[in-house]
Amino acid sequence: MRNRIMPVIAAVSLIAAAAAMNFLPDEVPINYNVIGEVGNRGSKYWLFIFPLIAAVASVIWAVYIRVREKRLSSADEKTAVRIKSNGKVLFVILLAYEVFVLAGQGIMTFHLISMGEENSGAMPAELSSVICCALGALYVAVGNIIPKARLGAVLGVRTPWSMKNELAWQYSNRFGGGMLFASGVLIIAESLIFRGMTVFYILLGIIAVAVAATLIYSYHAYKRSILYGKGERKC
Repeated sequence: MRNRIMPVIAAVSLIAAAAAMNFLPDEVPINYNVIGEVGNRGSKYWLFIFPLIAAVASVIWAVYIRVREKRLSSADEKTAVRIKSNGKVLFVILLAYEVFVLAGQGIMTFHLISMGEENSGAMPAELSSVICCALGALYVAVGNIIPKARLGAVLGVRTPWSMKNELAWQYSNRFGGGMLFASGVLIIAESLIFRGMTVFYILLGIIAVAVAATLIYSYHAYKRSILYGKGERKC
């Protein structure tokens, strides 16, 4: 079931994009400028970018499964547990990513259809809030799972310091996951309060603070791990 759900979501995204073609004008907005006005227009078929993006997650998971099976065949018990744990983390993150892409596709499709032929106006204030709210939900989901990643995971807080040893990795990923979760909550909150491009500016500020704080903490986490006598690990 786990190996099928992501291809199913990608297929649903493709079918939904194909069905939307019957309801869209030939030309639709393809981007907006910093003040929310239509920047460029293009063919309605650009909507198929969403199924393509969703398919990337399925491809990554399929490749990972093949690599994982080869590694498990020659791994000891401890390494096998770590590989399986990291596999669960990667699956949840890729699945959350696909759901976010599908939700974004639905929001954008509804927006473009509702605009109809009169597609020269600015981005509705509510649309930016909905998009950022969905992105905040993605951060909350990923923030919950990141702390469960084991040292060497493909996804996680991978800094020069967090990769030094197990303790530094645990400290860094617990903090990074917490920051990502908190960022998601703050993004959802500000999306419900503000409107228009303001929500994107605040979102960027929240992310910048979270990334900077995680990097700084990761360095101190490594120093802390050395004090506990865990030593360095070459990676």
